Amino acid sequence: NIDRKDEQRLPSYFLRITNKTKTEMERIYCDLMLLASGVIAALAVAIIFVKIPSRPEFGKLKTARATLAASFITLSILNFICYFTGYDESLDRLNTIIVAAFQALLLTGTLLVFIRPDVVTGKWVGLQTAVICILSALLYCIMFIFPDIYPIFFHAGAALLVLQLILYSIRFFKAQNLTINDLTDYYADDFSPRLGGIRAGFILMLIIGAMSLCTLVTGPWFYAIFVPAYLICYTIVAICMIRYVNSTSFILQAIGKPEEEAPSTEPAHKAQANIPEHQLVELRNNIASWVAAGEYRRRDVPYKEILETLNTDAATMRVFMKSENGMDFRSWRNKLRLQEACQMLAGHPEMNAEQISEHIGYSDSSNFHTDFRKFTGMSASEWRRTRPKTGQ
Repeated sequence: NIDRKDEQRLPSYFLRITNKTKTEMERIYCDLMLLASGVIAALAVAIIFVKIPSRPEFGKLKTARATLAASFITLSILNFICYFTGYDESLDRLNTIIVAAFQALLLTGTLLVFIRPDVVTGKWVGLQTAVICILSALLYCIMFIFPDIYPIFFHAGAALLVLQLILYSIRFFKAQNLTINDLTDYYADDFSPRLGGIRAGFILMLIIGAMSLCTLVTGPWFYAIFVPAYLICYTIVAICMIRYVNSTSFILQAIGKPEEEAPSTEPAHKAQANIPEHQLVELRNNIASWVAAGEYRRRDVPYKEILETLNTDAATMRVFMKSENGMDFRSWRNKLRLQEACQMLAGHPEMNAEQISEHIGYSDSSNFHTDFRKFTGMSASEWRRTRPKTGQ
């Protein structure tokens, strides 16, 4: 039983508990801001020291590096300021929307430079930046001068952030599909898995954008989830920048090729229906030598270079492959690779599937596992268990 005196003390007791919890949450918020400031500053330094070749095709990548580093430094400074000022609900929510809008622009622009530099123009970036700056200034003015109508404009700003993320998604995935098509034509190979890191960075950026909207209706406790998430996002983008020159710059060769260098897209039925006998014999011999030399294992070789090695053209090759093998060049080359993979799985038990996939010319092991299952109807490990170790 609670007497009257204890009953009167209960509200003040719960108020103290609530205030204590609130203070702890605000302290955690400040600690997270300090952590984020340090991590993002370190990533900015790493990006600044990325070595980019002094070639024309890397020009926009250098601009993207400078922009991304400036973006990281700015965010690091803002987080450091938040560490000292603490959590202010109204101001922090508005700052979150504005920072999210700027970061969405800068991260999307950077990731687009990785896969499709020609779609990122100074005009596009400048226009987007100007719009965000004007709307940000408008929201700040309304918040301090017209607080009564501020909630309406605040929610309108949140809606505009959602629209921004939708429009950026359309632009990014359209550019990605164009690049994949160009890569497939240029290399006669499947490069979609190799863009996985860049794609993952963009999807994570969208998730961070959605999470930033969640901070508008939650308290400082949500930053315990939000801050680690966006640190992961920025780390992935920084890694993409650091690794780009060595692991992903093959994209520039495909999308920057002159028009006349692109593999022929003439329909097969319009190509020469019958290849002259002497040309057919020569092509068979050239392909046999090409296979014997293991050239089908080479990665990132332009299709045009392969045609030159075989002393033929795209139209003739298309007719030859269809009539001789019943498939296009890309499928035929993958078949050669997968047949060798089957032999190696049986004959080289010391090698795992990843080592074999790399040996036969796959750049992405997940792509190899997908193709192998389609080719044999089972996984590489299952296939190995069902075959004697004879190399057959």
